Amino acid sequence: MAMISRPIVTGFPSTMGDDIQLNTTTLIHHGARTHGDHEIVYRTSSGGWDRYTYADPYARINRGANALRSLGVGPATLVGIIDWNSRRHFELYRAIPGLAAVTVQLNLRLGPEDLSYVVSDSGTSVICVDESLLPLAEAVAPSMPGVTTWIIMSDKPMNEIHTSLPNAHHYEDLLAANEPDIEWPEVDERSAYGACYTTGTTGRPKGVFYSHRAIVRPGRHYAEDTGPLTDALIAEGVTITNGAPVIFIPMLHYIETLKVKPDLTQLRLLSGATETTPLVTMNTYKPNVLACLSAKDLLDSFIDGYWRSGDVGTIDMENLLLSHLGIAEAAVIELNDVRAHLSSGANAQQFTQIRQLPTDAPITTSKKY
Repeated sequence: MAMISRPIVTGFPSTMGDDIQLNTTTLIHHGARTHGDHEIVYRTSSGGWDRYTYADPYARINRGANALRSLGVGPATLVGIIDWNSRRHFELYRAIPGLAAVTVQLNLRLGPEDLSYVVSDSGTSVICVDESLLPLAEAVAPSMPGVTTWIIMSDKPMNEIHTSLPNAHHYEDLLAANEPDIEWPEVDERSAYGACYTTGTTGRPKGVFYSHRAIVRPGRHYAEDTGPLTDALIAEGVTITNGAPVIFIPMLHYIETLKVKPDLTQLRLLSGATETTPLVTMNTYKPNVLACLSAKDLLDSFIDGYWRSGDVGTIDMENLLLSHLGIAEAAVIELNDVRAHLSSGANAQQFTQIRQLPTDAPITTSKKY
């Protein structure tokens, strides 16, 4: 359905400072000034842990933005990141949109074709890549003619890094060559802050572009009135349903407010997954999940034996994950447990506790389903 365009009517002006743009440069200042001694804990490239405070990266963020600007990055430039959850990733996450450019999170778990598609579809022209992921970047670079600049992130000096990437720069060298102070532009809050693409489980990956306003005002996207939806699920006798956390958590809160708890016997499970978990993630989780379950658990995980899925194959790991609390990255609620716990006065927040599986599990992608 096409959106109806209506004229905007301006009333009496408010005194709420609404002329100030909600953009993420204010977050950079606020973090360093107000929470400067709060620590950020991150993984190092060697697999260990390190930490620094919000005040520590402030100058590096500024230098990074100046460096990007010197390479031609500016308003509406799309800059991709292929990196782990590192401190440099954090710095770029602030520096790129601070220039009114757009951060494109490139999922390193995607296959080469999908990764190339995301770069092409988004219009990414600059990519920052961790040295440990150079083999991935070099494999897909020939299919990314629109990428004109590569930035390599590493603790090693550039002369010790061997790469076939064209027009490659060293992140730390760029920071060292630029000033620690910057005059941030006043970015229109409706401008895109970053792009987020799906994992391509139903066709090619699909992207959405979040605005600065959406980032500065977190929590806006929360279903406030799920009572009618919950009532409908109960009235229609739904057995299995799926919904994002912004939907099912309010549903649980709604159920908590009811004096007479509904009969949820027919509702097998309510999943918090927003989409099918991609095959590569499933292959990562298989050995860890199976190690957590007994033979009886496996048999009890499915209705009518093993479920099957076109994405996953002979053993549907997604349904296995969805059938057990606390062993998947998605928050999953088994409503038989919900009914019992809610009747005992438990809080809905207890149902979103997630068990973190090992991060060093081998990734096997050789088998194709």
